[in-house]
Amino acid sequence: MVSVSKDAGKESSVYVSSFILAATCMGAGILALPYSYSLTGFILGSLLTLISGILTFYSLNLLIRIALS
Repeated sequence: MVSVSKDAGKESSVYVSSFILAATCMGAGILALPYSYSLTGFILGSLLTLISGILTFYSLNLLIRIALS
């Protein structure tokens, strides 16, 4: 069993946890794309992917604006 100090790496653990969470979400999304394209077809699947990307960009832009204000 490995013992970990409570104070050791507090700042780095937030960054590492964020990276792992982002990688997991992206991995799940990449694995789900072929299935969603098989259900919707190439044109509608591409359109929905584009709309999702635009909405994600808009949401992140809003979060950045709020964080800076």
